Amino acid sequence: MSALALPLNEVHVWKARLDLDPEELSRLAQTLSTDEQARAARYRFEVHRRRFIAARGCLRRLLAQYLGCQAAAVRFRYGPSGKPAVVSEADLRFNVSHSDDVALYAFAQGREVGIDVERIRETTGWERIAGRYFTPGERALLEAVPPTLRVAAFFQLWTRKEAYLKARGEGLRFGRLEAEPDNDPGWWVVALEAPLGYAAALAVEATPPVPMLRRMST
Repeated sequence: MSALALPLNEVHVWKARLDLDPEELSRLAQTLSTDEQARAARYRFEVHRRRFIAARGCLRRLLAQYLGCQAAAVRFRYGPSGKPAVVSEADLRFNVSHSDDVALYAFAQGREVGIDVERIRETTGWERIAGRYFTPGERALLEAVPPTLRVAAFFQLWTRKEAYLKARGEGLRFGRLEAEPDNDPGWWVVALEAPLGYAAALAVEATPPVPMLRRMST
């Protein structure tokens, strides 16, 4: 299998839908490892099981195209906070996020990446979350937004923070919650175009030159 080209000065962001027809889902399921199949089986609700299989299967298919191998042959290792990486001689970095039936995937060569997508919901307890996880500066930005736009603004700020911490290999559980992505010169953090009703962001290690962002769909 020929590999997809990923130049050093590019970051590729792929979008995929996870509610697939049974035939496509079955093909993706056959590429999963025994551990991944066991994880899928542990989901209580069928819709979540199907979406996990779709998200992981799409990831394997994309990684296989970059690495020039079969999807089932892709092997993973995991960092201290659980961030996955491929077991390969290639210096390919990636990150994944999915919410409901939307998944986003980020890929880069030799620089860390983090990505996050979230469905915008009124009933998430976003005010409590902002009070717990946002810095004073982030809360000030949120409070400066008109009330009618504040929920969407919260999710824009949240996805930026989550993408940044994921890129650092931390995540909210391990991350420095006092860190503000826009104040860290080592990282390039941008909002991404997302489907209607979603917010998304990308964080990229800011090793010169600043990479070109390419968006694609599966």
